[in-house]
Parts: sequence; C-alpha cells; structure tokens
Amino acid sequence: MKERWRNLNRRNLLSAAGLLLTAACLAFVGFIVYRERDVLVTYLLRADARQLVAVTAWYGVDLAIFVLGWASIMANLGGRLSLAHHARIFCLANAARRLPGTLWYVGGRAALYGRVGIPSRVVVVASAVEGALIWLSGVAISVPFLMVVLPDRRWVWLGVGGLLLVGLLNPRTLRWILQRVTRDGAASSISLLQIYGWLLLYLAVWAVGGLLLFAILAIFQVPTLNHLPAVIGTWTVAGTASMLTIFLPSGFGITEVTITALLGHLVPAGVAMLAALSARLLITVLDVIVGSLAYLAEIVQRTQ
Repeated sequence: MKERWRNLNRRNLLSAAGLLLTAACLAFVGFIVYRERDVLVTYLLRADARQLVAVTAWYGVDLAIFVLGWASIMANLGGRLSLAHHARIFCLANAARRLPGTLWYVGGRAALYGRVGIPSRVVVVASAVEGALIWLSGVAISVPFLMVVLPDRRWVWLGVGGLLLVGLLNPRTLRWILQRVTRDGAASSISLLQIYGWLLLYLAVWAVGGLLLFAILAIFQVPTLNHLPAVIGTWTVAGTASMLTIFLPSGFGITEVTITALLGHLVPAGVAMLAALSARLLITVLDVIVGSLAYLAEIVQRTQ
C-alpha cells in the first residue's frame, strides 16, 4: 500500500513539474513572440517556400538513418524482419512521440511488432537501448559545442567536458548504462563494436538534424556556411536536453526555448523563434505524412 502511494506521489510530482515547466516555456515563447512581433511579421512575409524542398530532403535522410539504427538494434536483440517492415512500423509509431511520455510511442511499437509475433519485451529493451545511444551521442556533440559557446574559463570546461565524455563513452560505462536501461541482461549479447557503431550512426542522426534546422532557418534568413557547426550544436543541445523531460510531449517548450536562446547569438531573436516553432510544426507534419504513407503501405502489404 505504501509503495502504491509512493509511486502515485511520484507521478503527481512529475506531472506538476511538467505543467510548471511547460507553462514557464510557453510564457517565454509568448514573451519573445510579443516583443518581436514586428520582426516576425516581416520575416514571415519574406519567407522562401522553396527551402521546403531542402527541409523535406534532410528530413528524409534523417529518418532513413534512424530506421537503419532501429532495424539494426532490433535484429541484434532477436526482432528480425525485413528493413521495409521495420521502416513501416517505425514510421507508424513515430507520430506518437508528440504525445506526453514514452508510453504511447513504445506501446505503439510493441503492439505493431506483436502482430508479427515479436514479444513486447524485445521492443521495450530495443527502445531503451536506442534511447540511451541517442542521448549518449547527443552528449558527445553537446559538450564540445557548449565549451565553444561558453568561452569563459575554457580550460575548466575542457577538463570537465573531457572527463565527462571519457567517463560516459568508455566500455565499462557503456556496458553499465545499457545494463541499467535494459535491466534483464539483454545488453550482454551486444558487442562493443556494435555499440560504438551505433553511436557513430546516431552522431550522424544529430548532424543531419542540424542540417534540417539549417534548412528551416534558411526559409526566413539565409545563414552562412560558417554558422552550420553552431546550428548543428544548437539542434543537438536542444534535443539532448529535451530527452531529460520525458514527461513532456517530445520535450515541448524545452526544445523551442533552447533553440531560440542558442540561435539568438547568430540571428535576431524573432528569426530564432520562427525557426524553432517552424521546426516543431514542419517535423510534426512530415511525421504525420510519412506515418500515413506507412499505414497505406501496411494495408497494401496485408492484402497481398
């Protein structure tokens, strides 16, 4: 009984914290929109819709790498299907990331894989491994980036950041992290070569995501190529930070505030906010479109 009350109180605290954090982020977004309203209107009227082609292309590349990583993890843990089947399931479940928490996302995956006889335990473990690798690869990019954008006492940052990366990415720590997130010993079957290969793959995911944000920024103001590393770093820091707030819908608010704050060093605050909000909107729309296409492909597959 006490354990149930403890779990209930913990959930209530997380929900309350999520609501407060969301409210604070929305207040910040509203303040920027109000303060920069004239700038927002000006840049919206000058928006270059042709850049949507580049946005869609980079989204497709990013999604393809995501699917390859997921299919590889699933195959390693016993969920062997064709790459096309993994892709359909991945895209169908992808839109559920917009809902609060990981329950709907992982639950949707488990239900879809259950139809082809793959146990939900395999899907849950694979999702935990995927999440840990995405977060670790995000840290590997975020730490050096933050050292550059926070130049005060750079040697201190370099020492702390270097120790953090060495601590997180050494074999023993990686093993311990994966054992903790899987909890049932499934990670012991994964070789170190596979782990580091997946980390490199998800580093590419973050980099391509940065190129996607770069293309979205170009809709409103064409950035110079020397801004590209900063945009990739901004995207990675925002995404990595939002992963720590799984009780929010895809880190809603956290991502937008972080992108606005970091891009504000490169472009006007209004443009940074437009890029952040447009990223949320465009990626959500593309997720829904691709998920709908995957659903149609699933129907066609069943009728054959």
